[in-house]
Order: sequence, then C-alpha cells, then structure tokens
Amino acid sequence: MTRRRKTVSATSDQAGLLARAQSLQARNMSADALALCRALWASQPDDPDLLLDLGALLLTLGEHAAALPCYQRAAVRQPGLAGAHAGIGAALYALGRPADAIPHYDRALGLQPNDPDTLTNQGTALYALGRNEDALRSYDAALRLRPVLAIAWYNRGNLLRETGRLAESLASLDRALAIQPDFALARNNRGVTLQLLNRHAEALEAHDRAAAALPRDPDILNGLGTALFLLNRHQEALEAFDRALAEKPDLALAHVNRAYCNLALGRYADAWQDHEARWELSAFQSVRHDLAHPLWQGGPDLDGKTILLWAEQGFGDVLQFCRYVPMVARRAQVVLLVPPPLLRLMTSLPGGGQLVVPGQTPPPFDLQSPLMSLPLAFGTDLATIPHDVPYLSATPADIAVWRQRLAPLTGLRVGIVWAGNPRSFDLTHQAVDRRRSCGLAQFAPLARVGGIDFVSLQKEVDPPASRTPPPGMVLHDWTDQIHDFADTAALIETLDLVISVDTSVVHLAGALGKPVWVLSRFDACWRWLIDREDSPWYPTARVFRQSRPGDWAGVMARVAAELRTLTERAPRSLRGREPVPGPRPGGRTARRSG
Repeated sequence: MTRRRKTVSATSDQAGLLARAQSLQARNMSADALALCRALWASQPDDPDLLLDLGALLLTLGEHAAALPCYQRAAVRQPGLAGAHAGIGAALYALGRPADAIPHYDRALGLQPNDPDTLTNQGTALYALGRNEDALRSYDAALRLRPVLAIAWYNRGNLLRETGRLAESLASLDRALAIQPDFALARNNRGVTLQLLNRHAEALEAHDRAAAALPRDPDILNGLGTALFLLNRHQEALEAFDRALAEKPDLALAHVNRAYCNLALGRYADAWQDHEARWELSAFQSVRHDLAHPLWQGGPDLDGKTILLWAEQGFGDVLQFCRYVPMVARRAQVVLLVPPPLLRLMTSLPGGGQLVVPGQTPPPFDLQSPLMSLPLAFGTDLATIPHDVPYLSATPADIAVWRQRLAPLTGLRVGIVWAGNPRSFDLTHQAVDRRRSCGLAQFAPLARVGGIDFVSLQKEVDPPASRTPPPGMVLHDWTDQIHDFADTAALIETLDLVISVDTSVVHLAGALGKPVWVLSRFDACWRWLIDREDSPWYPTARVFRQSRPGDWAGVMARVAAELRTLTERAPRSLRGREPVPGPRPGGRTARRSG
C-alpha cells in the first residue's frame, strides 16, 4: 500500500517498542506483544505510519477495539492518508459494524482507487450486509489489479457458495489454493463446497488436509466430522466432533452434528441434549416461536399447567414427534400449533387439545416446548420410543370418498413418492434432497411386476415431465384432489402399501399404521439408524437403503423382488377386486407402454 509522506516522526523509543512487539508476535508471544503495544499507545504516538503499523498489529492480535483509535488518530494527523481510513474500516468490520465500515472503505478508495486490499475488505463488508453483487464487483476489481491475491479468491469462493453458485465457488477456491497451497481455510471451505455438490470422497480429502495443517481449528474439525458422517464413518465422525468441541465447547454446529451422529447410532441418551444447540444456529432462530414463556424440559412443573407445543421444522418432523402429544396431555392442557396443511389431520391426534396455526393468537399458557424437544423431556431411548400405531387417522367420510375413487383398481394398490421438497432457500437441504430423491424413471423395475395398481402420492414436482412414468407403468394420479394431509391420509388408508423416498409421506403412512417401504439414500437420515431394515419409530416400516452413494438401481431391484413376492402371496381379493358400481375415477392416469 502506498502511503503519503509522514508529517511527524516517531521517537526512537516508540519505533523500538513497535519493532519488539512485532518480533514477539512473529514468535507467537502474543501476550508480551500486546503489553508492548499498550506501552507504545501510552506514549501517545503521533506519527501516522507508526500508528498504522500499531493498528495493524493490534488487529492481528485480535484487539480490534484498541486498533480503532490508532487508525482514527492517524486519520486526524494526516486526513489524506488512505491507509488510515482503510484501517478504520477494517477495525469497524472486526467489531461487527460492517455498515459503519463501508464509508471508510469508500473514503480510502477515493484517495487510492487501485488498492486491491481495500477492495477485498470492502467486498467482505458488503457481503456481510447481504449486498452480494456489490461485494462480487469489489472482489473482481481487486483481482483485476492483483490476480494472485489469494484472500480475494477465497472470499469470492465463499460468497459464490453461499449464493448457490457452487461450480464457480469451487473454481475460485481452487485459484486461491493454486496461489497459496498451504491456505488451510480455503482447503476446508473447498470441502464444504464439495459437500454441497455431493462429492463426499473429495470433500473428505479436502477436510483431512485442512485438519492436518490446522489440527486444533474447531470449524475445520467440524467440517471433517461432517464429511466422515456423510460417508457413514460414524465413529470417526464422532471423534472429530469431540475434538472440535474440546477446542470450542460452545460451537453449536458441532453439537448438532454430534447429536445427529449419535442418533444414527441409536445413542439417544447422548444425543437429545446436544440437539438443543440447534437454537444457536441462524436457520433455527428464524423459526423459534416463543421466547417469553418458560421452556419445559421435563419434570413435575408440567402437572396441571397449560403448555403450547409447536412445530419447528418440516411436515415429517411434526408427523413423527406429535406422538408425544398424548403423553403430555395426560399431565397438562395442550395447545398445539401446527402448519395449516396439517391442521385437519391433527384433530385425530389423542390429546391434541386446542389447535392453532401460525398467525393465530393462542389461548393463555404457562409453558412451551417445540415438538422435537419432547424426546429430551421424556428421556427417550431406543427402548422407550412411543411406537404404538396408529396415532393419527383419517375420517370415515374422507376414506369413503377415496374408496369410491379407487374402486375400479383391482390389483395390489401401491402408493409411490419419488421426490422430496428441495427447499430452494436452503443449500444444505437442496444437497440432501438431490441424494434422497430418485425420479420416477427409477421405478422402472417395479413397473415390470404384474398385478399392481400404482397410485401417485407425489405433490409439487417440477417440471411436469418428471411425472412421466417409465415404460409399462400405469400411474393413477388424483393428487389434484389432495388439498391437505388429511386428504393424503384418507387416500393412504385405501392403499395396501406405500413405497416412498424419505419424505413426510413415510411418516404419515407410519403414523397411520400402514405398511410403508422407505427408499433410503446411502447416508440415511438419523431416524432410520444404521444397518437396520426395521424402525423402532414405525412398526410397519421397512427400510431399503443404498449400499453405495446413488445406487438406486440396487434399491429398486430389491424392492421389485419383494414386491413380486408380495403380489404372489396377496389374497385373491387384492389381485382381482370387483369394481363397485359408480363412475370411473376422475383422476389423471398416466400410461406408458414398453
């Protein structure tokens, strides 16, 4: 960085203090370096260059509040000194004040327009404010001036990843590493991007190399644990999460990841408390319903009270954990807050109490709890999961309507779901959805099994072409007449079997006590545990999991074989139902012939 000529000279004592402090910092003697910095500041230096160097050293030492007045004094002594204004911006950003930093970066760039370091820092502050395109322009301007600026490539890669431009993110991080191969943070974040691209073996290699370079960095260790977890190396993942938490005990993401790992292993006693750390994550804070009323986490204070139980995550989570509501209702009055699509179905839940939806004012209550915290409150382990089914049901009137619609179907009635909700606003969930969703075409082996009427339970699939069945399959589709989960439940009640990728329909069928076959990705959701085909959560569920990542062909081959056996054993009434009098069903029927 070019500086204007200084106007006041530093004393030799001041220059000596700074030199010794810099030397101590270079030898990782930060406490001694900081003591000399304080002595230097007490000597009231006025030399702008010395103040810039002192400010930079204090920033390196993490003393951001102390660095700020150094830069401010330099700016007073020499108002046209670009470095002073850039330093003020850096200190303000480090103090969590990016909006205040921007004018100072602008001032510095007005004085010295072609400073790539200031442009990079400006981009980082803009990114923190959500001004992503402006931030990208700053990074690109910096890199045009200095293409070998690794930190700018690194920051650019992080921005592009967070905005969903994953291929470009990976390219930027690769540029940073080509310039600076020992840039451990860039290698770690390369691993994060590779995880989102579902390139898990490569992600593990990146995290492993980053952890070798910085073996005590908690974020890197958490990334390493995540990569191991996604490859089903659960014990090694736990060790990485433990190491991360030993370095930073309040690292919420590591607590949550360790919870999922222990849940997958069936170690529930170790997991539920860790799972409570989810509320420290920004994604969960946005859905937190109530902060004013006391949180019930188990104990006698519930007896005779009124408690608000509320849904926090997806539909499947509500369907799985609403089983605890009757247990709560035996001790307290329950107010249950659920999303509107679940409202009508939840009237069948024993002990559901008063039902409300978001936006409605609930009646007065004493305590509150999210549904997914109830396993902790009740001390749930594998042996004590409340698994009596059904705990939800459809109304007889709704079931009768669907029976009439399906009456002409004379084969084994099998409902299918092939895709989940990608949740375009959540990059992590998008990556998971790409692994759990398989596409209707993958059901081709099932289409070759005779004696089956396939019924679509698939909602909200885009584009329409994704509903084209494979050759030989006739797919009956009444989903345009499904308006909420109560309708879906009534339809499922008229089926013999549900086959679904891991979506809310699985949980609905399980809660209804209907046979359900779960098509599970290789890195199965924690709910399905590891190395099991049954489920302690749903007695009527059977899990068909991938033996290697992406292996839907193997899953479908096993399902087709089991389905063929089932049709051969099915009662004659299922293989040749007589249609009841009445009109033909009005749903869409998609037909492909091979």
